[in-house]
Amino acid sequence: LDYQQASVETTRLLRKHVQQAPEALGVGNADAWEEVLQGSILDQAFVDDLPRSDLVYSYGVLHHTGDVWGALRNIAPLAAVQNGLLLVSIHVAESVDIGDSTSEWLELKKEFNQMLPWEQEQSILAYAIAELGEHTLQCVNASGRPAAALAGGSGRFAQARRCLGEVFGTFAKEARGMDFITDAHDWLGGYPYDWVRTDEVIRFMRREVQPSMKTLQIQHSAVAGFLLTPAVLGESNFFANGQFQGHWASHTPIDLAPGDIIEWQMFDGAADEYVAQGGKLKEHLVEMRSVATGG
Repeated sequence: LDYQQASVETTRLLRKHVQQAPEALGVGNADAWEEVLQGSILDQAFVDDLPRSDLVYSYGVLHHTGDVWGALRNIAPLAAVQNGLLLVSIHVAESVDIGDSTSEWLELKKEFNQMLPWEQEQSILAYAIAELGEHTLQCVNASGRPAAALAGGSGRFAQARRCLGEVFGTFAKEARGMDFITDAHDWLGGYPYDWVRTDEVIRFMRREVQPSMKTLQIQHSAVAGFLLTPAVLGESNFFANGQFQGHWASHTPIDLAPGDIIEWQMFDGAADEYVAQGGKLKEHLVEMRSVATGG
């Protein structure tokens, strides 16, 4: 489900292509996509009519709703109480190199959305220079023909294009499946936008939603991925007698290996040992221990 009509139509078109040639596209059976719906996670009546599911997945959108906490509160009950998993990926302040400039970025995002198309193109170019200019110059100079020595604009252009091509060739695999320009539009134009911290999300999902959700794993990349499950499932985190058990034992959701979801006792013991050796746990790990023990 999605709020934007264009996204809904794109998904329906993809579903049609998958149904026609699933093997050629290397994807599963599209008949499993029972419905493609348009709606808002902030629409309580809409959310209440949705079925409870074994796996609820949201990637990189809830912080753009204008009410990230309301979105998290509404999405939590969609995970089935028995064996349900919720995988939510959102931007957290720790995963973005912004320093103390959150307010400045928000102003830039507002400004970008009010620009004329040609002004947005200039901003995209400025963003590309800021992000890739130094790398490109170093790459060109390392080629054996420094940029200053290249005769004519065509020589400089050819070398710069080659260097940028090396970056763009791997960018989509490392940046949420987007090419660089699309990612730039997403970053500069992604508004509304909420900044949150990892420990805030863990605490909120444990104490402020129904059913209460416990965090099984956090993975930081372009966004922070939170794997959660209803707290009523106990502290074993899908382990029984030291072995991964239950509904998710036969397959791994979203490329997460079963061994990545560690048993609570293993995590708690490793944390104690780390602290005993003089280590200091990161804030979100302290919060995970606190909420898991009822703190």
